[in-house]
Amino acid sequence: MKNAQYIIFLGGLLAIVGALLAGKQADKDAAIAQSRIDSISSTVQKINNETTGGDSFPFLNIDVYNEGKEIEFKLYNYGKIKLNDVTMEISDGAKGSIEGLMTAANVEDELEKYTTTKFYNILYPNQSIRITDFKIDDSIKDICLTIHFKFGNKHLIELILFHDYKNPALRRGYVKIEDGTKTYLHYTIDKDFNRTYIVGFNI
Repeated sequence: MKNAQYIIFLGGLLAIVGALLAGKQADKDAAIAQSRIDSISSTVQKINNETTGGDSFPFLNIDVYNEGKEIEFKLYNYGKIKLNDVTMEISDGAKGSIEGLMTAANVEDELEKYTTTKFYNILYPNQSIRITDFKIDDSIKDICLTIHFKFGNKHLIELILFHDYKNPALRRGYVKIEDGTKTYLHYTIDKDFNRTYIVGFNI
């Protein structure tokens, strides 16, 4: 009788030990599976970032110097991931304020006359490209640009408005980049050319 009880006890103990070992193995298998899932997710995210640019986006910056007498155009990659195959289409809403945007004179659409397109194979993070073939017409007091950026599966629109930029008492401006649902960058410019960032941060 005692032997039978002992055998039953031993069998129960072995069952418990087996269950514990099985549980540890299951935990180990689950950890390995999760590690593989995390690795696959990381790879997919990396591929997606390389294709779409992730959270990075292009940005045409205008710096004004010497009380509005000097203006510099620079194209930036605003982010930590490189951007591939970036198309930048610039339209001059003031129709002639930016020299270098004029296309063929026989174009029927008036606004299209003041539009130009540039293409960049790669924009690296922290890279800036100075655009030297644009300059401001001295006879124009307002800067009004609409820039369409297309890269990956994204289409962003940047608006640059600078009113009476040579007049210290009246000049004001703003820059805004959005895609119709999200604002990526937005800041205002005061009479002293200082920027107040509403969305985003200073470059």
